[in-house]
Amino acid sequence: MVRTTIIFILLAFFTGHHNVQIINNFVKPKIQDELEALFLSNNFPYFYINEQSTPYEYNEEDKSTGEILLDANTVEAPQFFHMFVTDGNVNSQAYSNISPVINKVIDSIDEDYFVYRCKVNMNLIDTRFEGKHHTPHIDNGFDDQITAIYYVNDSDGDTFFFDAAGKIEKRVTPKKGTLVMWKGKIFHAKASPVKSLSRVVININLLPCKN
Repeated sequence: MVRTTIIFILLAFFTGHHNVQIINNFVKPKIQDELEALFLSNNFPYFYINEQSTPYEYNEEDKSTGEILLDANTVEAPQFFHMFVTDGNVNSQAYSNISPVINKVIDSIDEDYFVYRCKVNMNLIDTRFEGKHHTPHIDNGFDDQITAIYYVNDSDGDTFFFDAAGKIEKRVTPKKGTLVMWKGKIFHAKASPVKSLSRVVININLLPCKN
């Protein structure tokens, strides 16, 4: 019954306004707390990246990078990240910690999809982002991709969604345990928090399995 209900919701959002669905309390509170404690602990291994206004993901299959949309309100800032899956291959022992989220995302889609890329991102407080956001972008060049963002903690660093001309069509404030999910190539961007100490999300890119 739960699976049927979620599939119905996903079909609705894939044909609805801007293809963006927000699902609160996507996993049980116990799992929410465990993920928040893990990714905000002093022991979890993050890597540092000095973000720039150019895409850094390369698509070997269609020989293209992700797309970006330069915007007057764009600010760039470093972030910390940890890769779980790259090019469909699990490369982190911590993958088992996020598997409840991954498995539920895949189970909620009434088609066969696999995890192409998955990582956790941490952005720290940065007062330059008052009224600003990072570079609007599309993660990769696949038309049939499904993208999901799971919010690990409450934060004021919103996620922005844009039309092709760069106009903001939707924004979502991170809420612990919430999943935001969409199908296709939609320009989006995060904002670093200006009040919260950190913004932590799990970023998931899914592609359809090929027969």
